[in-house]
Amino acid sequence: MACRPIISCTAGRGAGRWLMPACLVLVLAGCQQSPPREASTLVMQQRVAFPGMAPDHAAADEGCDVTRRLADDIQYYARPHFSRIAVADTVSAKTPGKALYVEVLDFSGGGRKIAVEGMLWDNGVEVGSFIAQDTAWRSTSGCMALTSVSRVLGKRIAHWLAAPTRNARLGPLR
Repeated sequence: MACRPIISCTAGRGAGRWLMPACLVLVLAGCQQSPPREASTLVMQQRVAFPGMAPDHAAADEGCDVTRRLADDIQYYARPHFSRIAVADTVSAKTPGKALYVEVLDFSGGGRKIAVEGMLWDNGVEVGSFIAQDTAWRSTSGCMALTSVSRVLGKRIAHWLAAPTRNARLGPLR
């Protein structure tokens, strides 16, 4: 049974001025909550892969480290889709359960443009892959641009994780 609220609005007039409409929303009795999410665990990297960059590389400010920032954003926005998100140093097709591997393809303009690709495996079987890209158009500092782009990419990847497909293109790609 679908829940449909009943909305009742009235407008009144009092003491020579109009009053704001008063609305009352009633929810039908017998509505059921949405079913609980399936108990599943996602394993992903503690830091996204960035070929050509030393693994211990970090900007002076930890918040500007693209490898950690992007992994944190993906984890944050993917929480509603999984009962648990585990992190590992490395992830591959051999990782048991659902495993997400993300790699930075392009990092330019101090983080103003980031392109990544990723693969999702379920017990060694590839269930999805994607390429995602975003660009910060505002004239902000490099760290702020990185934060903005990372959040957008994290949201797009998390949305894709809800229904993964192969060769998905997330965001404006050129």
